[in-house]
Amino acid sequence: MAVLLSAIRDAGYLVHFAGVGMEQEERATLLPKVDRWVKNFDHRFSRSVRSTGLGQSLSRIVATLRPRTRDEAAPASEEAQSLDRLMDAHWLGQMRTIQARERYVRVLVSYVFHSAFLEAFGQDCLKVLDTHDIFGGRKERLQAEGLTNNWFSTTVDEERHGLLRADRIIAIQDVEQRYFDQLLGGQREIRTVGHMQPARFVDLEVGSRNRIGYFASDNTLNLEGFVWFQEYCWPRIVATCPEARLVVGGRVCRLISAPAQGVELLGEVADPMAFHAKSLFSINPMPGGTGLKIKTVEALAAGRPVIAFEAGAAGLGALVGRGLTVVTSTEDFAQTCLRLLQDPVGTIATGRSLPVRMEELNATWLDQLRHTLEP
Repeated sequence: MAVLLSAIRDAGYLVHFAGVGMEQEERATLLPKVDRWVKNFDHRFSRSVRSTGLGQSLSRIVATLRPRTRDEAAPASEEAQSLDRLMDAHWLGQMRTIQARERYVRVLVSYVFHSAFLEAFGQDCLKVLDTHDIFGGRKERLQAEGLTNNWFSTTVDEERHGLLRADRIIAIQDVEQRYFDQLLGGQREIRTVGHMQPARFVDLEVGSRNRIGYFASDNTLNLEGFVWFQEYCWPRIVATCPEARLVVGGRVCRLISAPAQGVELLGEVADPMAFHAKSLFSINPMPGGTGLKIKTVEALAAGRPVIAFEAGAAGLGALVGRGLTVVTSTEDFAQTCLRLLQDPVGTIATGRSLPVRMEELNATWLDQLRHTLEP
């Protein structure tokens, strides 16, 4: 979120920000990135929110923009699939009161499950929806891949309804842009804006050439990917390279109860870039899902080559074969890790070129963001 807010400012806008259910720590992180904090929308119906399994992950954005100088899987009931089930009834009236006072001429709302906020703004306001992911049929899609749906899912028709509340739509990767365009039959302008992580090469800490990095949130899909890697890939790697170490950072560490030998849990790390100084390269063993994988982007931006399945590399096709390696099997994953470990000089050389390539992507995405926010 902080990256998006910085990018909006870089595009030449003041940001007035309203959060949803944000904790004090999250607000403190975002405050330096906004020009004015408008409101924090708190949940009155806390029981219904908790029942979704979202908890604190509902802390998202409703940003109003001005030019600078001018479940666990839920039952398949109709209620459980409702797009607006996370919206408290009083929020829309509160947003209308704010708009009547401020008269914003453009607004950006994050996530289709918050799209009802857009109804508070009239035709004289440009309404932008930042999708981040595809949520229509998400539960069924993940179940078909043998994965757990621990986040929001709705029907395709409900998602279409939410998308049509916006004048313009932001997709996080090209595949999703094409999907939304087909879903809406070309009724809305849709542009791709990825995660514009500032890029710089992070020097490798002394003694870290034998270390593989994995940095992730406490998402169930991240845990499933880690468990798979530890069970099936890690034994193959240490059998050939016994001095190898796997360093794990981020909230995913909270979910890991029995790390294998050679696996180091660092817990939450304030600066992901500092974490990447501790490893020669990174992995993203997430087996499925949609969206753009932020952990892949952050590692590449720090100058760390990444090994991932296709889902972990989605939206980053320009970097495949240029520091981002897509693998298709357990053996392929393990052997690619060994190849990078056994050639640390070549791996570091590849990593040094990655920040430049990431900044090229950032420039493209920032240009798309500017076009999206223009009248």
